[in-house]
Amino acid sequence: MNNMAAMMSSTTDMWETPKWLFDQLNEFYRFDIDVCAVPENAKCARFFTPEHDGLMQEWTGTCWMNPPYGREIGKWVRKAYESAQKGATVVCLLPARTDTSWWHDYCMKGEITFLRGRIKFGQAKNSAPFPSAIVVFRPTMNAEKIVKELRWLSENDELVFAAETMAKAAYLIESLQAQLLQKTQQLEASKRRERAAVKVLERIKRDIYDQDKIYIHIADFFGRGIYIDEDGDAE
Repeated sequence: MNNMAAMMSSTTDMWETPKWLFDQLNEFYRFDIDVCAVPENAKCARFFTPEHDGLMQEWTGTCWMNPPYGREIGKWVRKAYESAQKGATVVCLLPARTDTSWWHDYCMKGEITFLRGRIKFGQAKNSAPFPSAIVVFRPTMNAEKIVKELRWLSENDELVFAAETMAKAAYLIESLQAQLLQKTQQLEASKRRERAAVKVLERIKRDIYDQDKIYIHIADFFGRGIYIDEDGDAE
């Protein structure tokens, strides 16, 4: 299972993260560690292998997780959620199995982005037989934890208040960054759709006397939608 052929076979539960997808996410999150990898597919300089048993390790910083998709996946998602409660930020690439208990118990508490279509893992020629999603678990209790620890260090109420304010401000900034990224993605999608609309209008002008073709152009625009392929081009 540790070689590339095994990772891309239909019998394995290991699906290598597409480079284009990881690069886009890493541009924003700047990952510190890949918590579930083998040397052949690790996406970070620091990573946990099956020999390390990532489930038994402490996850800190900003973590990338693309776990095995077999029966153990629920344990990995739970670990990601619990690590966020302790202060880590964990970004997960997961199969969008919305009918499972682990999805409802943990993923629904994170930030979910469904990926359009079905992605190609690793060097596979065909797309995966399942939809995928990015789930982000953030350290929502981090500010409270910092303040609690500082209270043991000082009885100075002004110092504690200042620390509390700074901790909450740091969390607010992180949340605003995530919202800004989402708004930026929405704006880019809007611009792509605008470009597509211009192309449709050009085709309509070209076929202005052919009513059937005009209907086809309009139906094509509103029916199939616009999405970005792996090369970043509008389709």
